[in-house]
Amino acid sequence: MSYFEYEDFEDQEQPDNMEEKVRRYRKALKNRARNENDLPDLNIVENLVLYCINENRFYEALDFCDLWLEYLPTSSDAWKKRAFILSNLERTGEALVSVDKALSIDPLDLDSLLNKSMILQQAGRFSDALSYVQMALKSDPENEDALYQCSLVHQDLGNYLEAVKILKYLENSPEYAEDVFQEIAYCYHYLEEPTKAVKYYKLAINESPYDQNLWLNLGLMQFQKGLFYQAIESYDMAIVIEEEFFLAYYNKGNAYSSLGRLDDAIESFRRALSIDAEDLDLIHNLASAYGDTGEYRKAIQLYTKIIKIDENHLNTYFGRGICYDAIDEFEKAIKDYDKVLSVFPEHVEVLYAKGDAYYNAGMPEIAVTCYNDVLKLEPDNKECLLDCGITYYEIDEIEKAENVLNKLTSIAPKWAEGFYVLSKLMIKKGDDERCIELLKHSISIDKRKLNDFEREFPKLTVRFDHIQKQVTS
Repeated sequence: MSYFEYEDFEDQEQPDNMEEKVRRYRKALKNRARNENDLPDLNIVENLVLYCINENRFYEALDFCDLWLEYLPTSSDAWKKRAFILSNLERTGEALVSVDKALSIDPLDLDSLLNKSMILQQAGRFSDALSYVQMALKSDPENEDALYQCSLVHQDLGNYLEAVKILKYLENSPEYAEDVFQEIAYCYHYLEEPTKAVKYYKLAINESPYDQNLWLNLGLMQFQKGLFYQAIESYDMAIVIEEEFFLAYYNKGNAYSSLGRLDDAIESFRRALSIDAEDLDLIHNLASAYGDTGEYRKAIQLYTKIIKIDENHLNTYFGRGICYDAIDEFEKAIKDYDKVLSVFPEHVEVLYAKGDAYYNAGMPEIAVTCYNDVLKLEPDNKECLLDCGITYYEIDEIEKAENVLNKLTSIAPKWAEGFYVLSKLMIKKGDDERCIELLKHSISIDKRKLNDFEREFPKLTVRFDHIQKQVTS
């Protein structure tokens, strides 16, 4: 739990000797009624506690520490170490009792103040933890242990900039430099400042080149910066260090997806799936990649697997609906969209997709109601305005189509498509002059619109020739 270590014990005995003493005196403790005279004396007990702490053998350390307190119940040092041991055993309440006992004997002891800060931090009482480490810093403002602990508590409180200020003070510390680079990188990571995070992750990697998590986090920040190839290289380094590194394969797949290299993305996702076959986000991303490559049946199979595990995984219904729509299973698509809308009735993307599904299913009258639902939420959605106008045009709702398309051309005056569709509408209305005006404007933005017009209206009679001559004149 702690970054503090107790290193020196008085007789500096060899480990083999200490191991023999631990075995002997633990046996005496277990049978102390018969072996009271075999118990260690005070000096030996202190060394046994220190040895067991440094070996991370905290249960044995606790037994010897309790014996120490039997010999000397007012020992601040013994209570302090007991608190430290209990905190490492995650017995936080007992640890707080012990550290308070140490502080009642020596209220200004720096190690006890820091120990209490760490125990409070462990208990999630971050504001209280900050108070105690600040007490320690009042008595020793340049104490590196206290400064480092203070930075960690600030991170828990979300005070990342304050943590960075403290950590930068420790950058040249022989003891903390390696940890400091990591912690500064984490702070910039959470502050969403990827350029600075990348810098410090690289510094941390220089100190710990075989830490796979540092390579992973470096990749995540490079990904955030849009440096997808560099991110992939970092994930590959993490995989070299830990071959079965699920998160590296998973995020490598995401990077390949962002590059449009979907086959490589699928390969990475499948490798991650071989490590953890039940991760729903992974299965979802693999399904999305299959959908993007047109392998809709494979995508649907994976989406369905997710829904069997978690029937409320709403993004999955949306993804599966898109795939059903793509293979003309419109009823199933609409059912999936409705599942999402039952929870998020104002989900614009799903409402729009539902409208498209009804349109593709040959039900434009229902489709147009969905498009209007979208426009209530996003009145200036130009793609939806266009689809809504086209759909009204196709069902001969001429006035409504004209209103929608007029709005579209007013908010998107440089988009040729709106003017082009409106010009077609004028043919239905028999307004040649307005048709020519709109078509000319559309062609001035995109010359290809004349070819579109000729292709769509090849059988128009003299009236078309009249329009064409004016447009091309």
